[in-house]
Amino acid sequence: MAKRKTRQIPQKEAVMFVLYKDGKFLLEERINPKKSYYGYTKVPAGKVEDGESHQAALAREIKEELGVKALEIVLLDSFENVTNIGVHHLVHAYLVQRFEGEVENREPKNSNLIWLSYKKAMEKARFADSKYVLFLAERRLNEEG
Repeated sequence: MAKRKTRQIPQKEAVMFVLYKDGKFLLEERINPKKSYYGYTKVPAGKVEDGESHQAALAREIKEELGVKALEIVLLDSFENVTNIGVHHLVHAYLVQRFEGEVENREPKNSNLIWLSYKKAMEKARFADSKYVLFLAERRLNEEG
């Protein structure tokens, strides 16, 4: 009789956030060889700290990484994901439709920021989690008309 494996519980929580402005989505090109996703383009993301809600983590991460304040957000989905370095996360994915301030790269040693059309973003993003979040964001924007 084969042993049943128990379902793994996510080790951590994370938020992914795609900003949308003037028909384009903001992605990051990861450039630090010491960080995860080095050499890839992806939707920005960050960790949820212990005791922090994913909404609070979203606001903190957007401010820390991009220097803006999210004004209009939509939770697109929550899903489990394993990163390219093997960390199992529960990910809360958001679309940021309006924000206050000018986007600036506050982590230039880790990534370059690029604004891309949906088609170009889907071509550049290599990982399924980023493609999924972009798909959900585009669908949501199309529903709103």
